[in-house]
Amino acid sequence: MVLVVLAVVGLFAITRLHVFGLGPQLVIKSARVTVDRPSGRCPSFAYSFTGRVTSNGAGGRITYRWLKPDGTTTNTASASIPGGDAEWTARLLFTFQGQGHATGDAVLMVVTPTKIKSPPARIEYHCP
Repeated sequence: MVLVVLAVVGLFAITRLHVFGLGPQLVIKSARVTVDRPSGRCPSFAYSFTGRVTSNGAGGRITYRWLKPDGTTTNTASASIPGGDAEWTARLLFTFQGQGHATGDAVLMVVTPTKIKSPPARIEYHCP
């Protein structure tokens, strides 16, 4: 008799948790960054970085920031990922200006829910 009561209570608890949105939590599996060919001419070039984050497909909120090619980081930003979407995209436009040569990396850093960094996307800026 006691076993039957525990089974019914357990089933009720699992159903209730699912109804209240306590299903699968968003988990970030990987991040990667690509860089488009620069637009513009000397002395100003704009680089567009596209970050793609792969998740477990659960919906949730993501907080992220960029490490820019000049070595500085952006402020954190947040976005919602709908359930069922296994890939999410973020973009950064970065402009080099002036004469000279510069190199750097762009890295997408996920702060929450899972801390992860993308491999760096390297750029080289040359302006005679």
